[in-house]
Amino acid sequence: MYGLYEGYWSNNTLLFYIVIIVSVFVLLRFVKINIRLTRRTIIDFGFTLSFFILLFVSGFRTTGRDINGGYYANFLTATSVNNYRDHSVEIGFRLINVVFRRLFNNYSAFILFLSFATLLPVFWFVKHNVSERKRPYVLLFYVSTYFFSGFSAARQYLAVSLCLIVYSYLKKCKHFRALIWILLAASIHTSALAMFIPFFITVNKAVSKRMIWLSVGIMFIAVYFFRGSIIGLLGPRYYNYTAFTSVQIGSRWIAYYVPIIYLLYRELRNEKDKYFAKLNVSIIAIGFLFEMLSYVVSIIGRLSALTLPFIYIVPYFIDLEPSQKKRTIYRIILLLYCSLRFWLYLNDHYMNEGLMPYSNLFFSIH
Repeated sequence: MYGLYEGYWSNNTLLFYIVIIVSVFVLLRFVKINIRLTRRTIIDFGFTLSFFILLFVSGFRTTGRDINGGYYANFLTATSVNNYRDHSVEIGFRLINVVFRRLFNNYSAFILFLSFATLLPVFWFVKHNVSERKRPYVLLFYVSTYFFSGFSAARQYLAVSLCLIVYSYLKKCKHFRALIWILLAASIHTSALAMFIPFFITVNKAVSKRMIWLSVGIMFIAVYFFRGSIIGLLGPRYYNYTAFTSVQIGSRWIAYYVPIIYLLYRELRNEKDKYFAKLNVSIIAIGFLFEMLSYVVSIIGRLSALTLPFIYIVPYFIDLEPSQKKRTIYRIILLLYCSLRFWLYLNDHYMNEGLMPYSNLFFSIH
């Protein structure tokens, strides 16, 4: 049932989430079954089953603070765009609400659609950009780091998934298509406009990697010294989310980004494709920006989800390592890193994001 929430730590829920993560990895790593439907259509059984497992866990959930609060209240008023309860919500997302409210009048169907629309771009991207050998690590990264985060902030994570399509088109230098998808994603959640950073960086050939890193340094200094002004610009709505009286490099920031920075630095300095290198460094810059701002206004930390392309970037650069021994070491480190990210997020946010205990329309785990 939606609209009710009572949160507390649940060891059984923790175990359930771990089983989901491990199951997806095992299916992709060890299950090599292809089912031929037609001459041209072949289904990867492990890949497809992973999609439907995640769709079931997410699509039928009643877990998540936002979907039991504001999302539910908004849906009840979505008889028209004008009647929609919260007019600060972007027009694209309001239209989705109105369509489902008018056609089905079923909030469960609405949540199922949001989950499907969030997972589909991720699996589309993996299918068209990632080899079968790397898929277990890419989706392990996704499920452990981004999947459960979207249980509450469903609107934002739908936009973030669409931004993965933006990244795909930027990677292929298809800037017009990327622009269309940026605008579409921004109609769901305004934070998607941050993808204009990699868009303009890749379009402008005069921008170098060094200039990007310099900009990141300037942003950090600006956040550190002008914290009060930033809070004023964001408005009173975010004042209650003020995090600290001073900006500091926290353990979360170090755990999230230092390993990725180290790996990318090693490989990007040898990267012959300067365009691709600039694109990836700009994604890191987005993550830096929002993580630093989250130490001013805590809820902005959600926006670091725009680093979703990391699920592709990190395994890609691991595979560039010529030494088989080092590649194996890096993959083990990636497994440990994903475990750490999962634990840190769940431990920090299980209450405020409503991630525990897990429940869905069919059963609950206490």
